[in-house]
Amino acid sequence: SKDVFITMNRGAGDMFDLIMSMPQVVIAYVEGAAIAGGLGLMCCADIICVREDAKFALTETMIGIAPAQIAPIVVGRAGLPNARRIMLTGARFTGAETPLYNLSDFVVESNEAFANVESTLKKGVMKCAPGAIGTTKEILLATQHLDREGQKDFAARKFADCMMSDEGREGIASFVEK
Repeated sequence: SKDVFITMNRGAGDMFDLIMSMPQVVIAYVEGAAIAGGLGLMCCADIICVREDAKFALTETMIGIAPAQIAPIVVGRAGLPNARRIMLTGARFTGAETPLYNLSDFVVESNEAFANVESTLKKGVMKCAPGAIGTTKEILLATQHLDREGQKDFAARKFADCMMSDEGREGIASFVEK
């Protein structure tokens, strides 16, 4: 029945939201192929690194279905014009072309090159406070559904939470001491 498909598809959306809302930094590394839902899953990451020879496509419309749950996620990452172009034409492209669609932050030629990118990213992340990263992700995701007044209120509350946290107080004290 139709309800089975609704429940299944909604569950996929919940899974994508869970990944996007994780308080940790999520890095996607794509080698091989990210087709259909795989491309959408990749877009849930905070940072995307792809092999230049990886293959990408959103093929749902080619087989008679809509990329339902991933559509808003891909729009959020690639922008509406790019999402339209790749979803409505079944465009196929390589990792080397992903910057044209705003679908990658880094394009690498080998696993060794990815290891170098990963090492640099980890060093940067490790300089940041975990709680502040999680709160920042909450603020970033909230901007999508709040009007400007709501954004300011939400951000102010989250900032106050950070300032009142042990992590925030220690960080401010350390900064002042320097």
